[in-house]
Amino acid sequence: MALFGADIMQTLPPDRVVVRARSLAKRGNQDAARDLLIDAAKRFPQNKKLRKALVLLDMPKVGPRPGGLDEKVKHLGILCRQGEHRAAIKLASQLLELHPGDPIVMTLLAAAYVASEKPAEALPIFELVIRQAPTFARAWTGFGTALAKTNRHHQAVRALNQSLSLSPLDVEALNNLGTSLRELNQHEEALSCFERIIELEDSYKARLNLGTTLLELGRAEESEAALRLAIAEKPDYTFAHRCLTLVRKYTADDPHLAQMEALNNAPDATRET
Repeated sequence: MALFGADIMQTLPPDRVVVRARSLAKRGNQDAARDLLIDAAKRFPQNKKLRKALVLLDMPKVGPRPGGLDEKVKHLGILCRQGEHRAAIKLASQLLELHPGDPIVMTLLAAAYVASEKPAEALPIFELVIRQAPTFARAWTGFGTALAKTNRHHQAVRALNQSLSLSPLDVEALNNLGTSLRELNQHEEALSCFERIIELEDSYKARLNLGTTLLELGRAEESEAALRLAIAEKPDYTFAHRCLTLVRKYTADDPHLAQMEALNNAPDATRET
């Protein structure tokens, strides 16, 4: 950080930090760019621009694509974000026939396979991307997620830790790491992941994971507090309510019982699996 001076760095707003980090990365100074973003993220832990810049920092360089393919790759990304995974798989396969080995397209294809509950098909694709671009954090996150979905949690933990060494504010990697650690009965380590997520992005999912992990550790009061916060954010989601019944003692007239009964009978309730 001597590159810009510690005092100056403490006053730069996130947008300026992102611009400087991109400038450093274009000049090939990836490590300095990463340090710059991580230091800024400590001051602005919930700033999504800083997190996104870290995730994209080591995006693989792609040679010129044949005419018109750049727009199709952008459309592929839109399909993935919208959950149109079958269409994404079809388009990505077509693009790879025209531009074989494109690491961005391969990463999106593998991610679509994972989202389609076909993680085994995603694994060899992620491995190819990682061999091409070993510092591409998103590929490591996807690889770890696919490993976890095939119940290879020890390998998943290694892959997700590698992702976080490159992009330490990646909420998806933190969440999936916590989930795999919990599967390995490493609940204290999992708890640290979920607590870190809440520092970055307080959400229903983070509070739910925190509450259920605390429950498994026998910390009932803290678990109840976390689950109540999850319910406050998503009152029509049933799973947090069910978890809450495991830590509370009820009387016959407890209002939460009536709330759960009404929720279970509601046709528009969200019933997570």
